[in-house]
Parts: sequence; structure tokens; C-alpha cells
Amino acid sequence: ELYEHAYALFDVVVLSVIGAWMLDRQRRAVFRERALTEAVVRQQRVLLDAGAELNACLDLDETVATIAQVAERAFDVDTMALVLLDEARGMLRTAALVGTLTPTDRATEQIEVPLAALDGLVDEIRSRGVICVPDALPEFAALMRDTFGIRVSMYVGIEHEGLLLGYLVFNYRRP
Repeated sequence: ELYEHAYALFDVVVLSVIGAWMLDRQRRAVFRERALTEAVVRQQRVLLDAGAELNACLDLDETVATIAQVAERAFDVDTMALVLLDEARGMLRTAALVGTLTPTDRATEQIEVPLAALDGLVDEIRSRGVICVPDALPEFAALMRDTFGIRVSMYVGIEHEGLLLGYLVFNYRRP
């Protein structure tokens, strides 16, 4: 009879431990889901605020700067740039640059670069729509890391009726 009580007690302990473990897993899953939901709500709030800001402005330069600022706030990047493509002149122009800017970053504000200098990058954006560096274009990634200290970049094409108008680039310096 003592053995039966010991086995029953052992069964209760095992069931309690398993129950506590299951409850802890569920609690952690709820916390993860809540954190994800809060992040999505923050992004939605930023985008709604951006819509109001964009609707209130008719100036092109101010609109471009607002787009860049909204993207930076919404996606928690170190720097973000909006680059416009002028096919007729064969030039790329940094229209807006926001984030934690270094002096080297600031030197690229409002400059024009010959399209030929970044043909490989622009061709990749045209063909894929979105590219991540260093996964794509490792040589270009090394240049970005050495020149600007950027570890990872995501380039997102801006298209209208099949034409590439420019791209957004989201840069991360953090490890």
C-alpha cells in the first residue's frame, strides 16, 4: 500500500510538472504574440500619421522627406534613403536621407550619381523588386561596409506602370 501511495504521489508530481511546463509555454507564446501585435500597431500608427502628413503637403521635396522619415520610423533602421532614377539623364539622385547620419552619409545628400556607376544594383532591383545586400551583390556589400559602415541593406524598388522610378534603401549598421 505504501508503494501505491508513492506511485500515486509520483504521478501527481509528474502531472504537476508537465502542467506547469505547458502553462509556461502558453504564457510565453502569449507574450510573444502580444509583443508582435504591439509592433504591428506601432507601425500602423506611424503609417496612419504619415498619411495625414502626406495629405497635408503639396511640396514635392517635403513629401519626399516625409516618406523617408515615415519609413525610418516604421522600420527601425539606422539610415534610410529615397533614391530617384532619371533615365533620360542617366542619373540617380538621393532625394532624402534620414536616420543616424555620419559625415560620410551627409556627403551623399542631394547628390547625383551616374546611373552607369550603379548599373548592377539597379539591374538587380529591376529584376527582383527587392534585394538584400550582402546576400545579393557581395562586392557592393563590401564597398558599403568599408565606406559607410553598413552591414546589411534592403533595397525596395519604386515602380509605376512597369517603370522603375527609384528605390528605398533601408540600412543597418548594428550587428
